Amino acid sequence: MFSNLNLSSRIAMLGGVSPRAAAVGTVSTTWLDMQMLFAVMVLISIGAFGNAATVDAQIEQATDGNGANAKPIPGSQITQMVAAGGNDRQAQIDLRQEDFDKNAGFRFFRVTVTVGGAATQLAAMVLGTDFRAGNGTINDAASVAQTV
Repeated sequence: MFSNLNLSSRIAMLGGVSPRAAAVGTVSTTWLDMQMLFAVMVLISIGAFGNAATVDAQIEQATDGNGANAKPIPGSQITQMVAAGGNDRQAQIDLRQEDFDKNAGFRFFRVTVTVGGAATQLAAMVLGTDFRAGNGTINDAASVAQTV
């Protein structure tokens, strides 16, 4: 236990999909490198669903930062969320290095969220921890404007 460290020193904000009214289709994070950390948690937040909308999300893996040989990581798909279940809901996906097809050279990943039926307000956040080197703050995405 590192009770003397701030949580921002132990967890990095690696990337995400900024809050938006996402049109029907797919939005994805950039490709992120899993090499320097051991665990990731993806948080998906749905604000207001469009009429009869659906939301699916999964984590994909690739062999390079451009998405070469991309394929889904087995078991990383959420159960489809539907408008009939109500607004203001979240889902989370856990990811560890063991989940990758490392023998085939896969180490990059991205989160892909698919909206069906109608535009839906959503956001996704990718958090990483258990770094091989450094702490959370120095591993934050460039988009992180402040840590207080």
